[in-house]
Amino acid sequence: MRKIKQALCHYLVARARVVGRIACMSTTPLVRCNRDRAAHATTFVAENYTLAQAGPQGRYMELSGKHIFDAPREAVYRAMTDPAVLRRTLPGCQSLEPQGSGTYSITLAIGLAIIKGTYTGVIEVLNEVPPRSYSLKLDAKGGAGAVSGQGDFHLAPTGDSKTMLTYSGEAHIAGKIGFFARPLLKTGAAMVIGQFLRAMDTEVESAG
Repeated sequence: MRKIKQALCHYLVARARVVGRIACMSTTPLVRCNRDRAAHATTFVAENYTLAQAGPQGRYMELSGKHIFDAPREAVYRAMTDPAVLRRTLPGCQSLEPQGSGTYSITLAIGLAIIKGTYTGVIEVLNEVPPRSYSLKLDAKGGAGAVSGQGDFHLAPTGDSKTMLTYSGEAHIAGKIGFFARPLLKTGAAMVIGQFLRAMDTEVESAG
């Protein structure tokens, strides 16, 4: 049994590395994806990533990073807090319905390896200070486990009609996600964030 578990772990680690290279063309633990355009460059950086045991309740994860939008802060804030835009840009989002008082029910379809499945839950928008900052709180459950956490988003003008997004957050992961998917969590989280920010780039640019 021990040999089987070791072989499974080795397979998952190798698979995570391959997925990370394909998605971001990077072999470093801190995923870095750069996309240059004729007019400007957009950079996504996932940094300060930690994954640790959190006792019997599962695992605890922290994420933080930065992203530059080629648009004024007001436009970026409007897009990132617009439910219709979030529905289009959140990877795997099947529905995002208002429930009142800044709360939304959400359904996500995740297609990443062993955490694949449909997750349902609630997103709540907190601590809004337009157009400077806000927070998002998430609670979601699915066949592979549950995720709960909160992220803080800060927007700052850079002085050249661009906006610097700085984000930080934490999540508690329980169920099969936390037990089996440890080698994939890092790559998976970076992929999801990168896809979201690139989709948000498109939304912001089309609105401008």
